[in-house]
Amino acid sequence: MRMTLLAWLTLGTAVALCMPGVQAAQPERGTDGRGLRVGLRVDPWTGEVRELGARSRDLIDASFDLVSVDCPDCGDTCPPVTRTVVVVLEALTDVAGGYGVSDLTDSNYTVSGVGYSTQAPLSAGQQVTITLTGDVLECGSWFNVWFSVCDVAPADWHTACPRCPEAPLTLTRLHSFGGGASDGREPPDSLVLDGAALYGMTYYGGASNLGVVFSMGTDGSGFQVLHTFVGGTDDGQYPNGSLVLGGATLYGMTFTGGASNRGVVFSLATNGSGFQILHDFASGAGNGSWPYGSLTLDGATLYGMTSSGGAAGLGAVFSIGTDGSGFQVIHSFAGGAGDGRFPEGSLTLDGATLYGMTRFGGASDLGVVFSMAMDGGGFQTIHEFAGGVDDGAAPYGSVTVNGGTLYGMAPDGGDEDRGVVFSIGTGGSGFQLLHEFGGGAGDGDDPYFCRLVACGSTLYGTTRYGGASNYGVVFSVDKDGGGFQVLEELNGFAEGRYPYGSLTADGATLYGMTRYGGNSSWGVVFKLE
Repeated sequence: MRMTLLAWLTLGTAVALCMPGVQAAQPERGTDGRGLRVGLRVDPWTGEVRELGARSRDLIDASFDLVSVDCPDCGDTCPPVTRTVVVVLEALTDVAGGYGVSDLTDSNYTVSGVGYSTQAPLSAGQQVTITLTGDVLECGSWFNVWFSVCDVAPADWHTACPRCPEAPLTLTRLHSFGGGASDGREPPDSLVLDGAALYGMTYYGGASNLGVVFSMGTDGSGFQVLHTFVGGTDDGQYPNGSLVLGGATLYGMTFTGGASNRGVVFSLATNGSGFQILHDFASGAGNGSWPYGSLTLDGATLYGMTSSGGAAGLGAVFSIGTDGSGFQVIHSFAGGAGDGRFPEGSLTLDGATLYGMTRFGGASDLGVVFSMAMDGGGFQTIHEFAGGVDDGAAPYGSVTVNGGTLYGMAPDGGDEDRGVVFSIGTGGSGFQLLHEFGGGAGDGDDPYFCRLVACGSTLYGTTRYGGASNYGVVFSVDKDGGGFQVLEELNGFAEGRYPYGSLTADGATLYGMTRYGGNSSWGVVFKLE
């Protein structure tokens, strides 16, 4: 199990475990390889920390050991007795991963539940509150709680820190699309992971050859078509972008179809039942046309973009309830300096702010990165692409927000005009190129509809071309621009060719799709681990 220490943490407050009694603990070095223990002196009535015995940095597994107070006399409440412990930890540096509490089977305190104020990345000085509910098993004993600083937040409190993918990786083809009535062909973007199941869409395939929604196991088993698009007024056709999962419901969009043949927003259950059209796109200032990306879900609201429509016909940002109610255009793109036009990607939500890119617009008409509030207010362009050797141009795809920084790609620009990886602060400061693609063996070319995946200090992505066969690559690059490496050069038939979309990460495993290649040359689903 690999854990990477990303920050020091200081213990803030704790609720007393046994009352009354003398609560005292001295720092001592652990004998089990987990580093220093942190001793606390706690007020028995208020739970206030009177003294911190030590600040601990564990260089072995990035864990912190909170040691209980000594309890020689617990009065009438002899263990086992349920107690709640609240610990406030403060990040002394930016933390790009997450936090977890390891399984406490070897402890004198048995945890039954853990609550986090956040497991998301933290900025320096930000605090996280962790609440543990469980039973004290013995009076007068140490109790140990291991807080882990992880590359990625654990899925559950008792799971180990997920590992980031590390080269060398092995590619396994999970499915080769064949088209026809019972299969899809030419997937347009990425997969959605839910436990041991993957969900996705293809642009063509199915009985009407207008695209499908499918599911399959992460091991490649159980492939099935959940919905076949037939077009017309009651269905969509040519699905674009990726699905988004909310509970047991999948949401997505199609490029055309619906009453006006300008695309639809739809939903269906993960078992394929209950398909319904939530919105038909139409012409006019209060609507969008021809969506060219994925939806973003926040609670009971979906956000998305259309490549056309809106007041100026140059594209729009919209919101809609998951039940299909309340559709509204919250921004109409106007082009020119200070605005974008023709978005061909997806929105990214961070806190109460939406971020996105447009393919054109801005002072050089080479696209922009923008931000806006969830109600459409406060729209601003935070970067206007200028192309050339020092910038990108004409971005498809979406940005990734991680630790107060946006990461993204553009298919043009850079020294070889084959695309770039870039970073920029969420407020628009500090734009820099992290990698300039050069094509050929050992490099990528033309990132296409791709959102970067962040894990720890590393970014992962795909390019449509590049590699020894010029069939596209999977790559990684450090967030500071160092350490670029090609993890896989796709070879065409067996592995697929031309990955159009993003990767989906599950710990140390990456899942993806290619638009073409495979047995029938209609694309594949693959994993790298």
